[in-house]
Amino acid sequence: LGKHMYASASFFADKLLTLSGGAPADVYLLAQACFVSRDYRRALAVLRLHAAALVESDARFRYLAARCHAECGEWNECLGVLRGADLEAEADATLAGTLAGATCTLRGRACFALDNRGRAVYWFRAALDADPFCYEALDALLANHMLPAEEEQRVIARLAVPPEHAWLPLLYGAMGKKHRPVGEMESALTALSSPGPDGWNLGENDDVVACRAEWLCHCMEFPAAHQLAKKVVARHPHHARALPVLLACAVELGKKHELFLTAHALVDAQPESALSWYAVGCYYTCVGHFDQARRHLARATAIDTHSAAAWIGFGNAFALQEESDQALAAYRTAARLFPGLHLPLLYLGMEHGRTNHPSLAEQFLHQAKSICARDPLVWNELGVLLFKQGDYEGAAEHFQQALAIASGAAEDAFTVPGAAGATPPPP
Repeated sequence: LGKHMYASASFFADKLLTLSGGAPADVYLLAQACFVSRDYRRALAVLRLHAAALVESDARFRYLAARCHAECGEWNECLGVLRGADLEAEADATLAGTLAGATCTLRGRACFALDNRGRAVYWFRAALDADPFCYEALDALLANHMLPAEEEQRVIARLAVPPEHAWLPLLYGAMGKKHRPVGEMESALTALSSPGPDGWNLGENDDVVACRAEWLCHCMEFPAAHQLAKKVVARHPHHARALPVLLACAVELGKKHELFLTAHALVDAQPESALSWYAVGCYYTCVGHFDQARRHLARATAIDTHSAAAWIGFGNAFALQEESDQALAAYRTAARLFPGLHLPLLYLGMEHGRTNHPSLAEQFLHQAKSICARDPLVWNELGVLLFKQGDYEGAAEHFQQALAIASGAAEDAFTVPGAAGATPPPP
């Protein structure tokens, strides 16, 4: 296994199992060798034949069996091995022991795959409570936009991280949604990047640089964000956080040739990746070929139904040609899939406003504000709506609030309650 010669590992582990008469350590070694060589069915057969009782009583065997079912796409069977989705976290921690975080994460993945979003959120949060180093659980919450920005920060703030790893909450927070006070975000990124006793010397780490690029993109500083994202992609051509920033900035800056080359390279290297086809859609959006853009963005959403940027870009490609019904359908799908993301609701409000449905526009814009009141674009669009209705005083107040948030002037006094471009910045 240490030499990554998995067929050899399976071959000799099988012989060792026979010679030992089914010793538990050898059963686990063979099942593990089968798992890493992607022979999940054989791993399950080995566990059933030689360790059925251990799957029930030993957390390691139970977790490995559940992982095999998960890799086969058998999510109900996975939950069955893990004692179901409705088990409470405290009971699961007792059963799983040191594997509590991993087990909770796997249970969350199973619930998410079965479209049980509420329990998925519960288990991902339980995984982080059991093991704050369980990055897979945090990534699931962030990448699938399961929580609003404020709730993300609350989850991160409560993690029981040892003082010597105080950099971790800073990085987790920086990887979340960027609608946070400017000083708070800058402080976190500075602490992560700075050398010496006052910092963590992670300034050259790709994830930290990508977070800085996302923040600059969020602040509409597209040239600087583009340079940082390009720096990361040069070292790591398929970096999941930097690539969307690079594509968004390239669209905003009109870098058609760069988009063309990047999209071709991604499709050649990873034709099965949704991000590759999203890149192609970005290129066609940039050159104004919206029919082609829709075709490739639709392909991206078919490959990965949980790609927020692809869904919003798909809707925007329709909206740019005033095909309102299809645009609204794409935004509604995104709003359903990503309950913690305000952008689909914002775009629904903008599209209803464009098609002269002010009551629906107001409804969706206020829903977007309830999720993320720190986005100046939400306040701007509410101001536009009031302006069209003749409420100039109310419109002026909303525009002033948008400017205050955008400039950071509203940081101290602003309290969060309970874009129109073709390719939005990465959510």
